[in-house]
Amino acid sequence: MYDPNWRQKALDSGDDQNSPMFAQQRALEAQNTAGGGSGAGTSALPMFNQPTIDLQKSYETLFAGSGIGDIESTISTKEKARNDALAKINDNPYFSEATRVGRVAKLDQIFQNDTASLRNDVATRKADLETRFGLQTKQFDINSQQAQQAFTQFSSLLSMGALDNASGVDIANLTRATGLSSSQISSAIQATKDAKKKDVPTQIIQTDDGTNTGYAVINTQTGEIIKKETVGGSKPEKTKATGTGSTKETKTSETADVKYLIQLYKNANKKNPSWKKGSDLRKQYSPKDFLSNLLLQYPSASAYIKANFKV
Repeated sequence: MYDPNWRQKALDSGDDQNSPMFAQQRALEAQNTAGGGSGAGTSALPMFNQPTIDLQKSYETLFAGSGIGDIESTISTKEKARNDALAKINDNPYFSEATRVGRVAKLDQIFQNDTASLRNDVATRKADLETRFGLQTKQFDINSQQAQQAFTQFSSLLSMGALDNASGVDIANLTRATGLSSSQISSAIQATKDAKKKDVPTQIIQTDDGTNTGYAVINTQTGEIIKKETVGGSKPEKTKATGTGSTKETKTSETADVKYLIQLYKNANKKNPSWKKGSDLRKQYSPKDFLSNLLLQYPSASAYIKANFKV
């Protein structure tokens, strides 16, 4: 049973924390932490596949391969034969006390001589077994610590954006080092990249590539086009006007564009072909942000915007 206070008890008793008993407590602690069992502290690595060890099975495997069981079985067979012979000596009514005592002593001596090498072999093999078992539990601790360090390094690289362009080989190496599956690592990288996109400052701008007009959502820090929508074809280039005529034409053009964008933003009719564009626009901008961008991009149509789009 797992004892959450095993470390303090080890210090209080002066016992060796690398002893098999405390190795078992460390293993149980790792299992409880990984599985969320009672008695374990809060895991700092909720997704981490911590190494686990079955101490009983490990010991049984080592014991089976040591040959100790076969030797002890041989000793047991010899001991049974000694006991049977001893019973016959003690039950023989024709033996005097001196004869009985002498035969029992001789029988014991033969048994001790016959099994001494076997008992010595058992002792040395058990010492080897305990050493190997101790090394296994220590290796478990080492592997667990290395995996946790690898996970910490992975988290640091992830937060710095160093894994945004990780290759398949990189992900494979991280899988081996941390114990996380490749799908978990890939998902973590993608989630980090998606979270960064949400914090990008954006702006709506009007576009005209000479063929089509429309609007685009751009990253104001880098100028990168995040999304682009086509409104219609480009208007033929007009003769340059002077005075109020040019101002009036610009205002009329901007008002037409603003009218389209407002209608698009308000379009909640799923049967309308433009519904998807409007839905995407609403996801990208709150009404307040949408209004601010319209006023910024179409200043000559500000009166129309304020009159037809209320926040």
